[in-house]
Amino acid sequence: MAKKGSEAGEPSFGGRGIKPKGAVIRSLDEPSEWGIKAPKLKDKIDEMSSTKVPRVELLDELFANIGTAVGAQLNKFLGSLQDVSCGRNLKQFLLVITGFFAAAIIGSWCNLLTVFYIGFVCSHTLPVLYERHRDQVDEFLYNTFGLLQNQYQKLDKGVLSKVPKGIIKLKKSD
Repeated sequence: MAKKGSEAGEPSFGGRGIKPKGAVIRSLDEPSEWGIKAPKLKDKIDEMSSTKVPRVELLDELFANIGTAVGAQLNKFLGSLQDVSCGRNLKQFLLVITGFFAAAIIGSWCNLLTVFYIGFVCSHTLPVLYERHRDQVDEFLYNTFGLLQNQYQKLDKGVLSKVPKGIIKLKKSD
């Protein structure tokens, strides 16, 4: 019975039965194979890179329309902000003051990162809870809105109707 590899006294390369002499000769042959295959590979790469990739071109009108729309919304926001700050819309003014007051209270309890985290969690959980308990939430909000409307009417009759509303007078410049 004939022995193979290391059993026969011949060294084996990696246990695969390849003789070291063959591995050395094969490794010496590799660069010449690459020398033959490299130009063909270069031609294939050149073919692939020369393919036409479609260009994406956006029209100038698109950006002009976006700019116009954003400008109109910004002007609308600034107009409503001016109305609130000048006291032209008292109801909206009181809502803004209440919102700022609530933001100040919440801000005194925790830092800004925590407020963002709470907002993120609420924006993901409240819609799901509303869908599950829609009837109860709608009834509660309807009752609360009615109560707030009653309180506002009492406040309007008792206090706000007696407060004079200022009229903005523009000075004529010479």
